[in-house]
Amino acid sequence: MNKEEFLRQRKAIKRESDKLWNDIDNHAKEEMRVINVLHDSECILSELEETFEKRTSLSKTDISILMLATAFQLVRIYMLPKFQEKYLDDNRLDHNDEIIKEMEREEINVYKNKHNDWLSKKSEKGYRSWEEIAFTIKVPYDAIRHSGACFHGRNMHGGQHRVKTLGHDPILGWIFGVANIISDTITVCPEYELGEKKIRIPYIESYKVDMGSNFCWQEQIATWNVFKNSFESIGEDKHRLYAALFAQ
Repeated sequence: MNKEEFLRQRKAIKRESDKLWNDIDNHAKEEMRVINVLHDSECILSELEETFEKRTSLSKTDISILMLATAFQLVRIYMLPKFQEKYLDDNRLDHNDEIIKEMEREEINVYKNKHNDWLSKKSEKGYRSWEEIAFTIKVPYDAIRHSGACFHGRNMHGGQHRVKTLGHDPILGWIFGVANIISDTITVCPEYELGEKKIRIPYIESYKVDMGSNFCWQEQIATWNVFKNSFESIGEDKHRLYAALFAQ
């Protein structure tokens, strides 16, 4: 073994030795930390319990809200049976009852007489006029039939379509529903099965709707086109926006 080889091995041994002593030092520090924690464990647990109780205890605001909610609940329990007696299922009208149809016709006539000075402009791009929007009973997001396989196996029949179409949403309907009415489209939030449950996918799909006698879904379109077409239609005649709000 020459001198250079000896010095090289000596440096390697020193590196291993330094690393070993460094590990021993780190382990010793960790042991001391654990010992200190165990020694102070009772004090630490007491502080944690005290902090937990302090942060989870009821404040004056919490108690006020609790008492108010309890009062509302008692009022609901007392009043609900009185209202239920008036709204029994046997007393409910069918969705297609002639009384409801007559009420719709009366509202349409009132709207027509109130706005008979509006001119009905013919669209250059095939959009419906404000009269066609306002005086047609059906809205595009009520379409439950389809042409072709655009449903992808989705069940849209009966009342189920109401939870899947954004036009029926009590809040989003004032945005998507109005745009759907103006542009003759339907916007849905798809559902897919995950095991035994169905989940709503966090994206939406839009389709053209045939508003004629077929009244069905047609080809899929980009959702941004729903709003683009709506703005184009309103640009031709602003009264279509008012009519769509009336229809919504």
